[in-house]
Amino acid sequence: MVQISKWSMGFVALVLLVGSYFALPNALVPAKMPGLLATPKNAVTLGLDLQGGAYLVLGVEVENARGDYLDGLRGFLARELFKEGIRARGVVENEVLTFRITRPEDFDEAARLIRNGRAEAAVEANKDARTLTLTLSDEALATHVESLVSKTVEVVRRRVDGFGLTEPSIQRQGENRIVLQLPGVRDTESLKSGLLKTAEMAFRLVTDSSAASAEEVPFDESIADNVGSLPLWLELDPIVTGEHLQDARLSYSQQDGQPEVFFRFDGRGASLFAEVTANNVGRPFAIVLDGKIISAPTIRSAITGGQGVITGGFSTAQANELAVLLKAGALPAQINFLEERTVGASLGADSIQAGVIACVLGLIFVLIFMGAYYGLFGIFANVALLANLILLIGALTALGATLTLPGIAGIVLTVGMAVDANVLIFERMREVFRSGSLSVGKAIEKGYKEALSTILDANLTTLIAAILLFVFGSGPVRGFAVTLSLGIISSMFCALLLTRMFIGWWWSPNRKTLPIA
Repeated sequence: MVQISKWSMGFVALVLLVGSYFALPNALVPAKMPGLLATPKNAVTLGLDLQGGAYLVLGVEVENARGDYLDGLRGFLARELFKEGIRARGVVENEVLTFRITRPEDFDEAARLIRNGRAEAAVEANKDARTLTLTLSDEALATHVESLVSKTVEVVRRRVDGFGLTEPSIQRQGENRIVLQLPGVRDTESLKSGLLKTAEMAFRLVTDSSAASAEEVPFDESIADNVGSLPLWLELDPIVTGEHLQDARLSYSQQDGQPEVFFRFDGRGASLFAEVTANNVGRPFAIVLDGKIISAPTIRSAITGGQGVITGGFSTAQANELAVLLKAGALPAQINFLEERTVGASLGADSIQAGVIACVLGLIFVLIFMGAYYGLFGIFANVALLANLILLIGALTALGATLTLPGIAGIVLTVGMAVDANVLIFERMREVFRSGSLSVGKAIEKGYKEALSTILDANLTTLIAAILLFVFGSGPVRGFAVTLSLGIISSMFCALLLTRMFIGWWWSPNRKTLPIA
C-alpha cells in the first residue's frame, strides 16, 4: 500500500514536533526567548574546541604508593594484634614495614597472625630481635597503583560534576595522569582548590591524655588536635568514615539560619554509628576532616537516625564546597597539576565558522543534486533531509550531548549519507517502472520493499562501527560517534517514513508516470 496509515502519520508528526521543540532554542537568541526556552541548558552544549575553556592535566602521586599501602597495612595489623592482647609497635621505613613485639612470649602468635592471609607481602621473622618485617611484592604494588589511579579518576569526576560545570570531559591518560577539558571555564582557581583537598572525613571517639599515655588505645599514634584551646586525643580506630556517607548537602540551621552541612549515612554506617553512640553515652566524639577536628560534641544519647549536621562557622560557599567534597568522597591519593591551558574564544569562533561553512556547502550541493536529478521526489527527499538535521540537533540537545569539531564532521557526513536511502529507493522504483510490468503504485511499493534490506544492512553496519567508536574511543572520537549514530537513526526514519508519507500524499490511482522515470 502506497499510503501509510493514520497511526504512522501521527507518529511521524509527533517525532517531528518533539525534535523541533528541542532544536528550536539553538536557532533563536536565548535572551529573547520566554520561559523554559530562555535557559542556556536548552541548547546544544559546545565543546572545548568550539567555545573555549580550560584544559588541565592532573598527575596522581604514586611514587609513595608502596609506603602508603604498608602504612595502611600497619594500622590494620596493629588493631588485629591489639584485639588479641599483643602489644607491638609498627614502623614504615624505606618502604618496609617492621613490627617489634613488646613481650617475647607473644612473638610466635604475632608471627602467625601477621603471616595469615598476607599473600601480597613477604614476611621475614627475627625472633631474637622480636621483629617481623613485611615487604610488598611488585605484583601487589602494581595492582594497588592501578586501583589507586582508577579510584582517583572517579573521585575527581564526582567532584567536577558536583561543581555544576557544563559537560566536562574527564579522561585517564597513561599510567597516572588525568585530563580535564572544561568548556566555558575561564577561572579555574576555585576548581583547582576544591580538587586538591583530600576531604577524608572520620568520626572518632575522644579519649583522655592519660589513657593515651598508658597505651590503652590500639597503638600509640592517636591523633592530637585542638578545638578552641583544649587539646584532644582521639582514638585512631574511627566510629565510621566518610565512605559510608550516602548524601551530603548545604542546609541552614533552623535556630540561627547559619550555613551548615547536612549528611546522611548508608545503612551500614547508620548501624555502626547507632551502636557506638549507644555504648558511649556521655563521651565526646570528634568530626575529623583531613586530620583537623571540625567539632567535638558530646554524645547525649544513641544517635539512631543515621543523619546529622556539621557546623563550624561556615560561609555559604564554604559549606557548599564541603558538601560537594564529602559527597564525592576522599581522594585516595594526592594529585598535582602538571599542565594548564586556556583555549581562547577566537579559536572557538574560527572552528564554528569553518564547520558551519562545511555543513552549509554540503547541504546546498546535496539539495541541488537531488532536486535536479529526481524532480518532485528529489524535493521530497530534500524536505526530509532538512527535517533530518532538525531531528539530529534536537536529539543532541535533548540528550545533553556536547558538540565538538569532530561532531560537526559527523553532521557533515550525515548530510552526505542521509539521501543514500532515498537514492536506493528511487533507483529501484525507476528500474521496476521502466520494465513496464507494474503500475505507478506497485512500482512505489516494490521500490520500498526491495530496497529495505539493502538500506538496513548499510546503515546497521555503519551504526555498529559508530557504537564501537563510542565504546572504545575517547574525547573527540566519541563526539563524532554520537553525532554519526544519531544521524543514521534520524536519516532512516526520514527516508522510510517521512519521504514515504510525502509520496503517499502525492500518489493517486490516476497517476500514470513517476517524476523520476
